Amino acid sequence: MKILDANKYREMLLYGGEILSAKKEEINALNVFPVPDGDTGSNMNMTAQSGVAAISNINSSSIGEVAKTFSKGLLMGARGNSGVILSQFFRGIAEGLDGLDTINVEEFHEALESGVKRAYGSIIKVVEGTILTVVREMTEKTTNFDLDFEDYFQALYDNAKESLDNTPELLPVLKEVGVVDSGGAGFLAILEGMLANLKGEEVTIKENFELFKQTEEHPMDPEDIVFGYCTEMLIELNDPKDEDKLLEIRSTLETFGDSIVCIIDDGILKVHVHTETPIKVFEYGLTFGRFVHVKSENMRIQAENAIKLEESRRREFGIVAVASSEEMADLFRQLYEDINIIPGGQTLNPSTEDILKAVNACNAKDVILLPNNSNIIMAAEAASDLVENTNIHIVKTKHMTQAVECLMTYNVENTLEENLEAMNSSLENMINIEITNAIKDTSINGVDIKEGDFMAIVEGDIDYSNQDLDFILRQCMDLLISRECDIITFLVGTDGDTSNVQNMVKYVEERSPFVEVEMINTNQPVYSYIISGTR
Repeated sequence: MKILDANKYREMLLYGGEILSAKKEEINALNVFPVPDGDTGSNMNMTAQSGVAAISNINSSSIGEVAKTFSKGLLMGARGNSGVILSQFFRGIAEGLDGLDTINVEEFHEALESGVKRAYGSIIKVVEGTILTVVREMTEKTTNFDLDFEDYFQALYDNAKESLDNTPELLPVLKEVGVVDSGGAGFLAILEGMLANLKGEEVTIKENFELFKQTEEHPMDPEDIVFGYCTEMLIELNDPKDEDKLLEIRSTLETFGDSIVCIIDDGILKVHVHTETPIKVFEYGLTFGRFVHVKSENMRIQAENAIKLEESRRREFGIVAVASSEEMADLFRQLYEDINIIPGGQTLNPSTEDILKAVNACNAKDVILLPNNSNIIMAAEAASDLVENTNIHIVKTKHMTQAVECLMTYNVENTLEENLEAMNSSLENMINIEITNAIKDTSINGVDIKEGDFMAIVEGDIDYSNQDLDFILRQCMDLLISRECDIITFLVGTDGDTSNVQNMVKYVEERSPFVEVEMINTNQPVYSYIISGTR
């Protein structure tokens, strides 16, 4: 195959999504840290499935249109850093294919180069040995364009596999643990599926995809409405034989407008259509029988009224925060009553669309966004680029405790700028620690870890590991005291025990009586305790 058309490219993407779905748990297991939060495979899969849903029912002869629709689906469903990078890579491919109906190998390669450029441009601080490296080296090393698409994709796959296998040589932590990059592995799974389609291999594609729909959080602009009257009618058929004319009726309705629903049930013709000529629709309906019900509403006027209502309710400020449990959400609401909550956190990264919905629900000119997880920040930034009529201000909180501190510093009497400055300053004075159990034996940064050990992750690095939880907690308290923290806060998770915290209260009092220790039951998953020290 020397020429790739829209339908074939669509099939390849569907295959890619299916293989990724099948391998998501395998990819999750490539988690570097021995923490029960491996979610790269899940994040990439949910991102990919959003793209798959977007193209599952598309009927276009333009490969550029298919690529654009797929990339838009990816972007709206993007979860985690890996999902956002994947969406940006395919967005660049779509830009390279824009306006094309069919392509040859060289044209597709140019689109890949555009994808690599877009993916790298999405990252402020590029780290090699990740999915970025895999897509770049794959593209750079595949230089023979005098091939059919099957052989070309085989070369892409081989080069991507070689690059993935080499990622431990670029990232010492991968080599230390003995795994390859999980994001790169996720991309390779997609590529494997695309190649399988070209080879004619059988891959079962799930049917009945949930249709991709971008939720309209704001009223539609009246100028964007092509057919302005939402028109409905119920017709009691005069002739039962007309029930056989359903396809003919639908075809005729398509000449009047769009958004057509047309069914016949128990002698009743039911029609819904958006049109500029409702009278003609009614006249056509009367040729089949008599009216049971008719309705036609001016959607432009409805849109204008909705916009006026929204503007009248529009606030100056809003705050959105990601919360890992309902108890955590309640805590945030106690600190700021009107906060909008996005359920999520580690292992449950919200998508770009989830974030957009929460921001738009604020109906505010300016919204402060607290992502509360490093793996959610990129999706938040993607949402910031997509949102309309609202300024998103991301305070790059990486822990739930940081959000608590930010909300405590928020002062309704201050300006937006003053509040943002106070929030960001509060982050600089915090030390954050997460306590969880190791799920495998490994060694990281000189720390020997055994499966089942309690681990203390201090600002992203595993500093302590031991079977004795009390020992771990005491090490953490000593660290925070040595860093001159005045307040130590425990967020107690699902697997946490308040008695252990009470023991630490006594331990701290004996060593530094001026340090205050607080405990809040927040029932978060994954981490038994999330501890913060504030200086």
